[in-house]
Amino acid sequence: MVANAVLLFVAAPNVRAQLPSVRACHALASFPPSGGVVLIGGARECGVGVLPDTAMWRWDGRAWSVVGPFTPGAREDALVTFDSRRGRLVLYGGRNGPRVFTDTWEWDGRTWSSHQSAQNPGPLEHAAIAFDSARGRVVVFGGGSRTGTRSARTWEWDGREWTVRAEAGPPARVGHSMAWSPAHRAVLMYGGFAARQFVDLWKWSGTAWAQLSDRGPAETEGPSLVAFDRALLLIGTPPGTTGSMRTWRIDDATFDPVQSAMAPSPTVGPAVAYDAVRRRVVWYGGGTVWEFDGAQWARVELAR
Repeated sequence: MVANAVLLFVAAPNVRAQLPSVRACHALASFPPSGGVVLIGGARECGVGVLPDTAMWRWDGRAWSVVGPFTPGAREDALVTFDSRRGRLVLYGGRNGPRVFTDTWEWDGRTWSSHQSAQNPGPLEHAAIAFDSARGRVVVFGGGSRTGTRSARTWEWDGREWTVRAEAGPPARVGHSMAWSPAHRAVLMYGGFAARQFVDLWKWSGTAWAQLSDRGPAETEGPSLVAFDRALLLIGTPPGTTGSMRTWRIDDATFDPVQSAMAPSPTVGPAVAYDAVRRRVVWYGGGTVWEFDGAQWARVELAR
């Protein structure tokens, strides 16, 4: 547990650069080759008004900048993760109005390339993605369709093909989160909902899921798992829209609250990623940037 945290407001000096428009249901992902995190897609509100902005944005800790065009096209709710073995961002799916995408793209830091596969996870919404660093595979689990069905399948991408690795495991769900856990040396999955809200923690071996806990924090609507150095953090929103977001450090299968004087306020459809170069967790939602240094959250104030 981290105690006696102090709120800092971090000013970004002499910054009058372009800023991304306020958005929700966007993707945020680490890209260590160039440092910082990249922001992709989004909508004015989740499910309403996908932004026509087809630029990719990069946050370097001080300012936002456009790093290039987003060739896959405008969308929200895309699944994006960094493949550390091949040094590429991998993107799957997303949606734009009534259309739910089933395309796979990779970004090498300069150019997007489209990849075809004999099969793919299908038109999923609110699924989760993570990179398995030990096995060199992108993992996708769960998600739902517009017909109301939910998936319990686990898919993997090896850079060439999508393959179903498991037909069952955790109950089918949407709105969950996954991340690589350095301490567990595995991808972990937490939360989500179906007929009820889940507060369970699962570990992926590459062939099967094993449940680690069914006693996670209850106040974790829209949970986000994110690695921080050797630790794994769970960031969640209290029920409703009041209060601040909560942060827990996951130790084996226990959840230790991180005591921070302040934290991001709940907002719809935020995104979080770990900047491995600067060793900061970056949270972006409602047009604001917050960072976590392992002990406390700090809001970054940008000149406008």
